[in-house]
Amino acid sequence: MKILSKEEVEKIASSFDFDGKLTFTDMIDFEPDCKIYKLDNETEDNFILICRDYQFDDTDAEERILNNELGITILDRLKCNDSYFLRTNEFDRFEYVFSLARTA
Repeated sequence: MKILSKEEVEKIASSFDFDGKLTFTDMIDFEPDCKIYKLDNETEDNFILICRDYQFDDTDAEERILNNELGITILDRLKCNDSYFLRTNEFDRFEYVFSLARTA
């Protein structure tokens, strides 16, 4: 799984239903199939863009794992059109699945 550039992360994040600009701040190479990109906005609210190579539907389990292992508390998830997931094949030979969450 490719590690995305600042520009690529911000472009993907801007696809979600959010009023404002999200700016990339840091990246966590969490697992071979999961990269976490930290972002914030102009009011310094915190967000994470979760990138996987599959759709992780058990969001409660994901929230527990991120909290227990990384200390990240998800407050809410943002939609991309009518879904909580954005899929793209533009970065690699397989599909990348993104979700965006506001964090504490």
